[in-house]
Amino acid sequence: MTVEIGDIIRTSMNFLLNDGTVMQNVYHHKRGGVGIVGDAEILTTLETWAETMYAEIQDIVHTTVTEQLCFVERIEWDTDKWVIAENIGTFLPLFEPQGVTDPMPNQVSPFVVFKTARPKTVGRKFLFPCNENDQNQGILAAGAVTDIVAYADDAVNNILMLPAATLIPGVPRTGVDAWYEFLVAVVTNLVGTQRRRRPGVGA
Repeated sequence: MTVEIGDIIRTSMNFLLNDGTVMQNVYHHKRGGVGIVGDAEILTTLETWAETMYAEIQDIVHTTVTEQLCFVERIEWDTDKWVIAENIGTFLPLFEPQGVTDPMPNQVSPFVVFKTARPKTVGRKFLFPCNENDQNQGILAAGAVTDIVAYADDAVNNILMLPAATLIPGVPRTGVDAWYEFLVAVVTNLVGTQRRRRPGVGA
């Protein structure tokens, strides 16, 4: 199978926290550039991209976090909602977290906001629970912020594939047949709260 220009690809990155809670980050890309790209090349490209991106923050992630199988799917608009149209495949990324101090509770998480041309349509990624030594009273250490900025830079930029194909990061608008590209990533030194990330719940 192939991924053609204009196709929207959904990548679900899955990790297991030290208490068995599933952590998930979901990314969307729109196929741009020229030519037709096969499913296998898409999977290889996304695996390399994900490994490079998450390596930026491995120093602030506890060693007990483990990678899980990740899923890549093509989605399309169907009447009144976005649906999975095709399962492209899976990959298991290499991820080697280095943090050794106790992690904060699952809900305490650095985050990145990705702005689009529509103010109310944004992408938001809650990262892993930060380690105790990477924050102080909810303020992230400078080194942690630097790592997160590097992660955000990888996430907000187009993925280039030879000879001239691209994967453009963005977000499909919920409940509407509309696609918005990411324009800029916003990183702060404040930790956020991922309320859904409770033991046994995930996200």
